[in-house]
Amino acid sequence: TKDNIIEGSLLLNHAFRRNLIMTTGADISRAGLKSSQITSGQKNVIFGDAYLQVEWNVLKSIDLLPGIRWEQHSSYGNHINPSMNAKWSLSDRISLRGSASRGFRAPSIKELYFIFDHSAAGYIVYGGGNQLNPETSNNYSLTAELNYDRRGLHRLTYFRNDLNNLIDFGLDGFSSTYWRGIYTYQNIFKARTEGLEWESKVKICTGWDLSFSYTYLRARDLTTKTDLVNRPRNT
Repeated sequence: TKDNIIEGSLLLNHAFRRNLIMTTGADISRAGLKSSQITSGQKNVIFGDAYLQVEWNVLKSIDLLPGIRWEQHSSYGNHINPSMNAKWSLSDRISLRGSASRGFRAPSIKELYFIFDHSAAGYIVYGGGNQLNPETSNNYSLTAELNYDRRGLHRLTYFRNDLNNLIDFGLDGFSSTYWRGIYTYQNIFKARTEGLEWESKVKICTGWDLSFSYTYLRARDLTTKTDLVNRPRNT
């Protein structure tokens, strides 16, 4: 198997004033995969994006970060994804953050075309091919943060992602060779992931830091009303 990836990026920053900073840029990539585990032997995709965001300190305690991204994919066309982020500093130590954004993810070249034959372990995974659609999502989060004098940081976040055409692999069946399953990458029409994330970092003394994080996740297939597999409830 040979992977050939060519990427280019451009990033520009400009401060109109101390409280108004613009960031813009663009990326372009060409991915090629050549393998005996692809039906035609070789596949190529080209994709890129351009984006713009503005960091605006509206008031001393309020920051806004609106942004927009245009994405273009050789197989899936054009997509525009906006986002809005905000921070409200209640004091020098306590702040609230909120975000809302729209996401787009095209399936990778391996998810589309690769045949991962792991018969030694008893399973095989087929690429979804032309039946596989890109994944879109609406994403939300709200964070409360306590930060004190660089000695400690505690952060609690609620997040929710509403997904359309979630890219995942599904079980098609079994055989004597693939007793653990025959799988194919496919789309889940509607899904949702949501949960809570707790993160703490504490400086104990010079040279010693302690960090801890915990995530509680609910991941549901809203079409079949079942839990999504391979997504641990507690991490």
